[in-house]
Amino acid sequence: VEIKSEGFTDALIRRSGTVLRGESASPSVRRFTSGFGVPTWMAVPLMHGREINGFLGVGFLQEGRRFSAEDERLLIGIAHLASLSLRTARLVQDL
Repeated sequence: VEIKSEGFTDALIRRSGTVLRGESASPSVRRFTSGFGVPTWMAVPLMHGREINGFLGVGFLQEGRRFSAEDERLLIGIAHLASLSLRTARLVQDL
């Protein structure tokens, strides 16, 4: 999915290393993500140092579901591992 909303990427950059949740997102970000049909979501940037290489997002399709603090910690951990994997793949590719 190509992201054409500066509001969404700007929000991830401003909150680098932390989770962006749908319910706490700005109105412009909520308008952008409403097109995905996922009422409850959270996203975290894939970081290497201060460089953002993408983002990882998850969501619930059912209205009213909420993520727990444990869900947030798990997403951050998975994003960290995914970022390390991307970095390793790039280093191997450069050999």
